Amino acid sequence: MSLLPVVVTFLLACACAGRSLEPPPTSAELEGYAVNCAADQDCTGRLRCIAYNDISGRPRQQCFFPCNDGCPDRWVCAREVPDGASNTCFAPTGN
Repeated sequence: MSLLPVVVTFLLACACAGRSLEPPPTSAELEGYAVNCAADQDCTGRLRCIAYNDISGRPRQQCFFPCNDGCPDRWVCAREVPDGASNTCFAPTGN
């Protein structure tokens, strides 16, 4: 008996529920989240140095989880942010 149908069903269920298969952020990653940076080496763990223009149009670089790498569990991807970092993961609010 193959486990493939069970695995595929699980993956689809996670995707449909908006859940990520990535583990939640570590305490070090949470501490380094949104910290100013110059390069990926300045960021902790899965965080990457993301360049964007802030609301006043000034260039900024901060450590964020990129959507392309997969968002941590229960975090959501913000694909297009007009005055902030796009394609980055954010912790959901209200829970």
